[in-house]
Amino acid sequence: MWLGGMYDTGVSKRLHAAFGILAGVQQPGDIGSTGRYFAADICDPRFEFVDGAIRVNPEGHEHGLGCDLDMQVLEQLAIDHWTLA
Repeated sequence: MWLGGMYDTGVSKRLHAAFGILAGVQQPGDIGSTGRYFAADICDPRFEFVDGAIRVNPEGHEHGLGCDLDMQVLEQLAIDHWTLA
């Protein structure tokens, strides 16, 4: 199986990295730094490589997805808002 995408935010790139180590995944997808594609990312911390490596769950984000949503960036990028009743 192949899993991945190129123009993803740091949220989905973290998911791709985590799923890429599962049994059955033979070819990991492109999980390059989001700074290559986006001036701002919707996650904090940004998904960045340091010395050729990525920390999927960096210090302070050891559990879960490994990041928080950057609500300021989301607000700037939002096209529309809606609420579920």
